[in-house]
Amino acid sequence: MAGPSANMARMPRFARNVIPDVPYHLVQRASHQAFILDGDDRRAMLMSLLTEWSAREQVRVAAVTLMGNHFHLAADSPTPEGMSRFLGCACAEFSRFLNSLTRRRGPNWQGRFWAAPMDQAHAEAAVAYIERNPVAAGLVPNAATWRWSSAAFHCGAGPKPSIITADYRPAGTTPRTWREVLARPTEDAVRARIRSATSSGRPLGDDAWVDRMAALLGLPPRRPRGRPRRDGAKVGTGVPGTDLHSVDG
Repeated sequence: MAGPSANMARMPRFARNVIPDVPYHLVQRASHQAFILDGDDRRAMLMSLLTEWSAREQVRVAAVTLMGNHFHLAADSPTPEGMSRFLGCACAEFSRFLNSLTRRRGPNWQGRFWAAPMDQAHAEAAVAYIERNPVAAGLVPNAATWRWSSAAFHCGAGPKPSIITADYRPAGTTPRTWREVLARPTEDAVRARIRSATSSGRPLGDDAWVDRMAALLGLPPRRPRGRPRRDGAKVGTGVPGTDLHSVDG
């Protein structure tokens, strides 16, 4: 029987701080960029585990996309430790399943999951970014045809996944509106900010919100750089009726 050290080898390191009830963009990548999620049986197992553990920890999930070597979520947790237990336990169980399937040992995930807290405008943009991922990767022509995602449900093309228990999109968003949103690529500036914040763990929002969240997380304040932005300068989210303020850091 495997001892505690063997089990710990399969367990991703947990994020240190999660602010309760704040939306997060979450990314978990496979070790060495291995395509451990290739195949419907593997994706089905991971989706089942994510659904089970999100319910156990009362984590609310607004968007999900499973790719070949990583997955994305937009979610919030009622407790600081709930998000870590949710992802840590789901990924550890999947790793045990995969090692049994492949008759191999050792970790399958790339350490601690990436996580960035987001204000409401950025959470809306992140849902679209997450659901566009298979299109951006050239896997499908439109987001709603990717089976392992919340896009089909949001576009009115499939049933509601059991894991989806929240909605960060603008109130009144219809399936038709969302199909139009996902048909447009994520703006370069928005994509760059989402990726930078998620990999660094820094908050993603307007200046005042970022400063408040950074203080809660024990992070250093933003460092002003360059000339001040023009008044009212914004970056579009791609969601009708919303805009995204430019963000430093």
